Order: sequence, then C-alpha cells, then structure tokens
Amino acid sequence: MRNIKVVAFDLDDTLVDEKRFLKKKWLIVTRYFSYLHKDLRKVFFKFYDNDDNKKKILDKVLLNLEINSSYKNKIISKFRKLEIDDYQIKGSVKLINYLKRKNIKVGIMTNGKKYYQLPRIKKLTFYKRLDFIYFGDRHKKPSKEFFLQSKDFKKMNKSSDFLYVGDNYKLDILPALKLKMKAVLVGKRKNKFKNSFQSLSQLNEYLKKYE
Repeated sequence: MRNIKVVAFDLDDTLVDEKRFLKKKWLIVTRYFSYLHKDLRKVFFKFYDNDDNKKKILDKVLLNLEINSSYKNKIISKFRKLEIDDYQIKGSVKLINYLKRKNIKVGIMTNGKKYYQLPRIKKLTFYKRLDFIYFGDRHKKPSKEFFLQSKDFKKMNKSSDFLYVGDNYKLDILPALKLKMKAVLVGKRKNKFKNSFQSLSQLNEYLKKYE
C-alpha cells in the first residue's frame, strides 16, 4: 500500500450504514401514516425484515391491510423527501483524518445519483475534508467509465497509486483491479480476496504499517 496518492471510497455500506439509514426512514414514515391503519408499522416491518425484495414490500403491505393503493405514491414521496442524518460507520472519521494528515487526496465515488446522494454526503462530519465526489448519473459500476470519471486517476503516471475502497467484490473490487488500481474490500462478509478487512479501523491500522 505504499505510494498511495488518492483514495476513493464507495459510500453505502462502506462509509455509511445504508441498511440502518433506510430502516430509520421507514420507521418515521410508517409512524407518520399510521392513521391509515393501526398495524401499518407492524405489518410493514414483518415483511421488511423477512423479504429481500424491498421494492415490492409496500404493495404487499397495502394489499394485506386493505389500504387503498392510491396512498402508495404519497408514502413513497414522503420517504424520498425525508432527510435524516446517516449513520457513519465506525472508524470512517479516524481513517479519513489519517489519510489527510498524510497529504493523500480523499473522496467518494458512489453509484447513487447526485440528487439523492449529495444531500446525504453534505451532512457527514468529514464532508469538508473531501477533495472530490463522483456519482452514478452517467456511468455505474462495474463499468470502467464510472472509475474513469476521476480526473485524478487520469492524471496519474501509475494507476496503482490510486486506491478504491468498497464493500462489494464484483462492483467495487474487480473493476478497480482491471484498471490496475489498488483495491480494498471492507465489511464482515466472508471473502478470499487478500486485501479484505472487517472494518475501517482495521484498514487504518494496516495502512499505518506502511508509514
């Protein structure tokens, strides 16, 4: 990991806990619409906690509780407009501060669209320390064009001076390696990739070995 000049992070489930964030939003929204049915929250989370296809849950809930489907758009609109603080993953601030002290450029490259992700990113405690932010409006991972959005990467003499940190092996790690970048996988999911770390704190300690 020597000679790293730029570090780009994925956002969801890398720097912030997306699952916890989304669940908190649904807790607030289902409470707001509880006037539609006293068991709305209970039934919603019965499906939410046991169904991987989150996109179909609201339809199932409305049907199950015999609530008019016309309320679906109102509920979704409320969910999208609701702004709450993200849950920053433990160790994120410490790691970014460490990288900045080493004069390494730090930023975010997320598959999410700008209109949705930027307000969230602006609320992060380390927002003003970021040198760049790229979104998935035009290109998405695992497309190489997504990574080639980075002006810093294009200017580099050696692509191995660029480190990408993400939580998904297929979307984050493989495409980065194809571009000869360095890549690090973080998260508790089991993976045989050699540069895998269970937490950002663990990654931070590992990087310190190369000082």
